[in-house]
Amino acid sequence: MTDLYRLMERPPTIAEYRSLISAVDWAEWTNFDASDTALTRSLYHVVALQEDAVIGMARVVGDGAMSFYIQNVVVVPVRQGRGVGTLLLERVTGYPTGAAPEKAFTGFFAAEGRPLGFAVKSVSTGMSRHVSYVASA
Repeated sequence: MTDLYRLMERPPTIAEYRSLISAVDWAEWTNFDASDTALTRSLYHVVALQEDAVIGMARVVGDGAMSFYIQNVVVVPVRQGRGVGTLLLERVTGYPTGAAPEKAFTGFFAAEGRPLGFAVKSVSTGMSRHVSYVASA
């Protein structure tokens, strides 16, 4: 199989999204029932393909004016470490650069490293909280 990849500016299908999220063990933290709405409301999407198979994705979410967040940069494990994630991140980073006004904020949480100019700032700390609902009896 070739290592040639192509990017397409489109959302993943729900099946592709579920497959990618599951491949990187994020299913425990993902509400698949809300996936269609989340993908529809995203500002920008890109998928990476090898031949006709989707092997990665990334998207931009936010208000479309002042706040942009790079979300779900995912590459299937067997294709990680081959530059696919960098290609995806370069593409989604370009979206706010072209769409945002001066002084807009672009956020990105990464498991490790400081890719493409994103850096930890001492004036801000990234935080996250997962919402869990407990059904009442």
